[in-house]
Amino acid sequence: MEAAKRLAPVRDTIRHLFAFSGNRCAFMDCAHPLIDQHGCFIAEVCHIEAAEPGGPRFNAAMTNEERRRAMNLMLLCHRHHVESDDEVRFPVAAMQDMKARHEQQFEESVAAIAESALVDITKQLPLGNPQTLKRLSDVLGWRLAPDERQGSLDEMLLPMLERFRLLAPETRGVLLVIVERGQEHPGDLSCPLHEIEQVTRTDRVMLEQHIATLERYGIAALEGTNAQMPNVITHTLNGWPFWRDLRAFCTKTGLIPAEFIVDLRFDLLD
Repeated sequence: MEAAKRLAPVRDTIRHLFAFSGNRCAFMDCAHPLIDQHGCFIAEVCHIEAAEPGGPRFNAAMTNEERRRAMNLMLLCHRHHVESDDEVRFPVAAMQDMKARHEQQFEESVAAIAESALVDITKQLPLGNPQTLKRLSDVLGWRLAPDERQGSLDEMLLPMLERFRLLAPETRGVLLVIVERGQEHPGDLSCPLHEIEQVTRTDRVMLEQHIATLERYGIAALEGTNAQMPNVITHTLNGWPFWRDLRAFCTKTGLIPAEFIVDLRFDLLD
């Protein structure tokens, strides 16, 4: 089991929380605004089940990624953030019920906005591009001169990242499962399609659509002679097993693949 580690909510999660907030503290009957007339954020992001051991309602069975998802977060004023830390008065079920009741008030308005303003969600999260790959090189023990690292960056990694940033979050999530669970392959990483289907509980047709998108953008593809039990294979970057190296880098540094694949923080490779 991974060590508990506080991860900042991603931008899309914060947007979701605000969209269903009505600009009000989620505590029952509280009208305290989240953003004041000057545009300042005057509230706090509260975990229903704490981000770290020792915090209110901490759940050791949750993953770090689950702890920072919208379902585990609420926007509260400072007073009610402090008050809700009382686990006896506010157990998990009570906090979840409070969140649900608050967000239900704004579901119709959020749906109306969504219907009237279709947007490309892949443009909402900035890509953190690496500049040198020095940290990656040092951690993995590569003996590359700066110009060699720069060549790998400019000729292989950056072109792939420009394609990668165009993937929908759900498609990147499929790749995350492959990177986390895949076995080493003569090329890069390989994961059985049926295993991805099982652990994500995603319909096979929808899953194959995500993989078709990964193939279109040169990230991964279905392979295998057994049509009933195919594998998903990640592509190398001109022979560089990047996704395998990324996982090894995470293992050695304590980072997690989601910080790269979900949050697009590839600048952490520097």
